[in-house]
Amino acid sequence: MMNNNAEVKAAYEEAQKTFELLATAQAVTPPNDLKSKIWDKIQLEQEVVDEKPVVSINNVEPKMEAQQSIQETRIEKITAGKTLQLLLQYYF
Repeated sequence: MMNNNAEVKAAYEEAQKTFELLATAQAVTPPNDLKSKIWDKIQLEQEVVDEKPVVSINNVEPKMEAQQSIQETRIEKITAGKTLQLLLQYYF
């Protein structure tokens, strides 16, 4: 829609600039120990995930969906932790 309508594009760009100015004006410096607290939490969650046994595919028949859901949750936590770790490395 923006490609076909110059007014919409101009309004969108103006809104972006306004939000950037607002974000800059209201920026808050994080505490100095925030990075270490986040990193400690990631490490702790990683240890918990590593300690849990992996379900053998041979024992899964009736509980397959529940076990798959648990494994997907573990993968999501690991992925979220790794994403956060990469963001922290990039920004700090």
